[in-house]
Amino acid sequence: MKRYKGRIISVVTFFMAILLWDYWLYSVNEIKINWLVDIFFTISVMVIVWWFSSYYDRSVILLSKLKDSEEKYRKLSENYNSVIKQLKRSCFSNWNRW
Repeated sequence: MKRYKGRIISVVTFFMAILLWDYWLYSVNEIKINWLVDIFFTISVMVIVWWFSSYYDRSVILLSKLKDSEEKYRKLSENYNSVIKQLKRSCFSNWNRW
């Protein structure tokens, strides 16, 4: 569900907008419907909406992976720094005694 969230929301919003547009255009303005143009327009806009929403979904997934790797790097860096501090204490604490 999280992976396709943008696509689902975009497609539902698109169909609601198309239904409202068709109602306004063909019922309120009383324009004669041209099925070929209407279907072509709907499909072409749907492809564009699907492409942009898939791009958004991929961006969200990559951003979450980036945050995970950043957290792993932060933990690794903290462990490395603590090891270095321990080595400095153990190796160089006795240095002054010599």
